[in-house]
Amino acid sequence: MLSKINFVLFCDFCAGFCGFWHDFGVHILASSLFGVCLACWLLARLFYFVYDFAKFFKDFYAFD
Repeated sequence: MLSKINFVLFCDFCAGFCGFWHDFGVHILASSLFGVCLACWLLARLFYFVYDFAKFFKDFYAFD
């Protein structure tokens, strides 16, 4: 299983790669791939924001 950092870096690479090919005129394939990559990137960011907030909330209110 990918760690948090590796997963986010993979999504960043994917979005950058798709954007690179889009700049070179491969519009149909790159546009659909970029949409998938962008969705992946946004979902990963949202997931880890919620995950970090929940972890902070749990740690902050932990009464050992």
